Amino acid sequence: MALSRCSSPEILPPDRIIHCAPTARRDSWSSKHVIVEDLSNGQELYPVRVWNSLDKETVKPFDYITGIETFPNYQRTPVICDCEDGCDSNCKCMFDAFDVTGYPDIPYDEKTGRLTIRCQNKWASSHRILWECSAACKCGPDCPSRSAQLGIRFQLEVFQTSKKGWGVRPLRDIPKGSFIAEYAGQMRCAKDEAYEYNESDWYSFDITSEEGVTNFYIDASQKGNIARFINHSCDPNLIAVHVFYDDNNPQMGMHICFYASEDIKEGKELCFDYGNSYWEAKMKQNIGCECGSTKCQYRRGKKRSGKIRRKAKVDSGPTLD
Repeated sequence: MALSRCSSPEILPPDRIIHCAPTARRDSWSSKHVIVEDLSNGQELYPVRVWNSLDKETVKPFDYITGIETFPNYQRTPVICDCEDGCDSNCKCMFDAFDVTGYPDIPYDEKTGRLTIRCQNKWASSHRILWECSAACKCGPDCPSRSAQLGIRFQLEVFQTSKKGWGVRPLRDIPKGSFIAEYAGQMRCAKDEAYEYNESDWYSFDITSEEGVTNFYIDASQKGNIARFINHSCDPNLIAVHVFYDDNNPQMGMHICFYASEDIKEGKELCFDYGNSYWEAKMKQNIGCECGSTKCQYRRGKKRSGKIRRKAKVDSGPTLD
């Protein structure tokens, strides 16, 4: 695994985890408020603790997984490059995934593992789609064209917010362009289920392509990871990007991955934009946004309509510039 790329500032050795919490606030982060030591049960690089200093609520049970569970007997088909001395802009993983023009260069900075400035400003913000080399490529685990597939490399925490239920915050500063987490869950087909509101809709994320919404979505209601707790904000600090690395199927081969759209201070809640259709349906039920931003678009009282789904659009939303 390329987790050995320790020049990237977000990859810390486990014995330094304690230093992720700021000294000035260490008393207020007392362990008495930690109700779960590691929600991931050892599956993540760092423990995913659950923090609640407000009430006695606990996280409802679910199975923690780190990726996407696809349909039985579904075979993933990645693009495999022949680059043996490291990949560059000629790597076919950047171009041969399917008949859509890929980003014309390696999207990540070789030293930091973060999105390059060029990719942030000219590609990820508008197209919302990236390709990485697959595990089967000859370029090896230290190839710079790998980031999302390496998993979470910041220590994150689930915590109880005052108005929005559970949320997610980092325990150290996160630089702009950093990979945060993948939205893990079970792949489902929209044709098999009604679009009526139910509990699982809180954890459903539509899969979209450059042609629009596909027939598939990721359901994290029963199985998922820390990303299922990330809240909405009308002024988000995360951007959702479709990343391909182990399957070139344009309808369901992508991974929904979150990247920092700005420098994020430790302890600040991580949020992304759920999209118009989600809030249109919520506001029909008289449920308004509680993000607290001066840019809030979905306060109670506004009349909207639609179905309830989170969407990772490839052509709209917050930018990285």
